[in-house]
Amino acid sequence: MKKIIINYLLISACITAAMGTIGVFLAPDLKVGYDNFFAPFLFAAVGMLPEAVYYSRKVLNRRQRIFREILHLILLEIAILSFAWFGNALISMEITVAIGGSVLVIDVVVFFLMKVNASRVAMEFNNALKLMQEEMAE
Repeated sequence: MKKIIINYLLISACITAAMGTIGVFLAPDLKVGYDNFFAPFLFAAVGMLPEAVYYSRKVLNRRQRIFREILHLILLEIAILSFAWFGNALISMEITVAIGGSVLVIDVVVFFLMKVNASRVAMEFNNALKLMQEEMAE
């Protein structure tokens, strides 16, 4: 559950940065209302739905994991672009391409940040185990 919450907040932050960047470059004269402050949270919620492809009752091998990562990206692009289309956010081809590219970049950034965090947690766990073994040996 903690991983899901961290993932959601990280995605929301990345979406906020992407929306600001896209807005500055592609629609600098567009004025938005307060209701648009909720958009990153809604997009992040929609973006969490394709995470379901990662759930498995068994440990996945490397090929299965890569397949699911590719499937996740495809489903993520479909979900976000569909949500943007229904929300009338796809006002031009440039915006559509920018949103699609942003989804790819955000997915890669979140993937690597989660890997770095998992690595850090594993290292802390291994160090704690090593310390416990040393204490038991004494």
